[in-house]
Amino acid sequence: MRREERETGKIGCSFISNFGIVLVSEMGDKTQIASGLFAAKYNPLLVFTGAVLALASISTLTIYLGKYFVKILDEKMVSKMASIFIALGVLTLLNVI
Repeated sequence: MRREERETGKIGCSFISNFGIVLVSEMGDKTQIASGLFAAKYNPLLVFTGAVLALASISTLTIYLGKYFVKILDEKMVSKMASIFIALGVLTLLNVI
């Protein structure tokens, strides 16, 4: 997919895709479990605020770094690297590693 094609995508599509990926990847994550434990011991509103600010901060950093690296890295190389991570994930799910 060329860069021009990616940039002309619908806003709703990129929002929904990113929301879904972050939601699924964070569900049951150890940081979410820790946040639940903190909320049981401390003020849940403060724990929620801290967790949201932390996720927003790291997401902002990732987005800007991604925009920077997309200019430097070749798209084929990134696809190959992603396929390695997908393979490792599948092997982990199968308890091979």
